[in-house]
Amino acid sequence: ESKDQSQSLANGHQPTPEELVNAAREAKNQNPDFGVKRIWGLLKEKGWVVSEQRVKKVMQDNGLIESSTANGSDTNSKDADKVKETETTQQSNGADKEKTKKTSMQTEMIGKVQTWPEPTVPIMDLYPSGDFPPGQICEYLGLNAWRSTSAEKRELDRCMETIVKEQREAAEVHRTARKYLVSIA
Repeated sequence: ESKDQSQSLANGHQPTPEELVNAAREAKNQNPDFGVKRIWGLLKEKGWVVSEQRVKKVMQDNGLIESSTANGSDTNSKDADKVKETETTQQSNGADKEKTKKTSMQTEMIGKVQTWPEPTVPIMDLYPSGDFPPGQICEYLGLNAWRSTSAEKRELDRCMETIVKEQREAAEVHRTARKYLVSIA
């Protein structure tokens, strides 16, 4: 492997669809009894950032698993025991308890997943001076403008500068977040 590949794997590699299909086929050919969860585990061990649902979909689309085994259960006895336990819980308990049991089991199996890639540049690094771009400035017609003196208006503008600065920072955070979300969508 080249240095670039090993660095990308260290940071987490997000495979292309072709890479994922090839890796799933290879793993399934080497271990025909492996199901979705075990193949997903192998890919995670390789440092790939991929969801179990994506692995399941790829395996279904390419005929690596049948739809009856597509529920993600392996031949692992622990998984089989959990499935049996869930089925007996479903039969004996009410609907509320059933949903709670299923949800806790799914959370246990899947775990917490970090979003990737994530926005990593703090806004203050982009604008170290604290001067954020003003954006579009709209003048509002003051209905009582004739009642204020110019000295009062200057003082009001001076006091409002810190509030406006904070609003500009928030607007910049919003723009950055929207730009990121549009780029991954």
